[in-house]
Amino acid sequence: MLLAAFTYPTQLKPVAQGTSLPPGFVDDRPAKQLKSGFESLLITNCAYASVRIGDEDIEPDLALLLAEMLQQRFGERLKGKAVELKAFTVHLNGAAAMRAQMAQMYTGLIPNLMNKREKVGCAPDDLQGGYTLGEVPAGTTPLVLVIDIEIDQQPFHARAIAPFAAQYPPRKRAGDDAKRQWNDAVDSLARVLLTRLGDDIGERMFGDPPTLPPLPSDSEVAPAPEVLPVGDPGEAGQVPAPEGQAESSPQGAGH
Repeated sequence: MLLAAFTYPTQLKPVAQGTSLPPGFVDDRPAKQLKSGFESLLITNCAYASVRIGDEDIEPDLALLLAEMLQQRFGERLKGKAVELKAFTVHLNGAAAMRAQMAQMYTGLIPNLMNKREKVGCAPDDLQGGYTLGEVPAGTTPLVLVIDIEIDQQPFHARAIAPFAAQYPPRKRAGDDAKRQWNDAVDSLARVLLTRLGDDIGERMFGDPPTLPPLPSDSEVAPAPEVLPVGDPGEAGQVPAPEGQAESSPQGAGH
């Protein structure tokens, strides 16, 4: 299965007129972050069932969202400084639900073990949509955004998480309501993420006071919508297939 064949069109609010990448801006994100797909379909992989929404599916470009925040919040204070974007990831992590479905279908050591842990993912804060149980309400899927940048080689990091009702993002054939719910959720959380990044930059570089409280309050920023049929969950134990391909079970598939 070609995981890169997944597409999840995501339309965020436009950036302010005149927004552009600052002089000397370097986009050093790995090519993988620009493509949508599952991080892994192997149930024993720590990144199992975490859906990556690549920047090629997101409009406007995430780098422009970063540039807008830097310009509006810091203006001339960052003039002449080298800004490098190292990572900007968007994930919807359906691992907990998928493993629960698999555990109901198959008995054995692996399904049981994979559901007896607080951490879901390779680390509670990683670039593959990892999180800790309890960060979002039970029965919802965590939407996880992470950004890493460097300013004059000084690293800055931010992460934001919020619950979403559906297990998968909507695809091209989804209805307008599903797309709007998804777009609004990603847009809202992206702005929380960039505000948190701005807090980190402002406090450490300029002594500015933060504007947001510390985590885990981000889990309440973009509440899960009441309408559940968002995305394309397929049958129990299955994941949605790439556009134009038949669906297949994640069991035994790896990447």
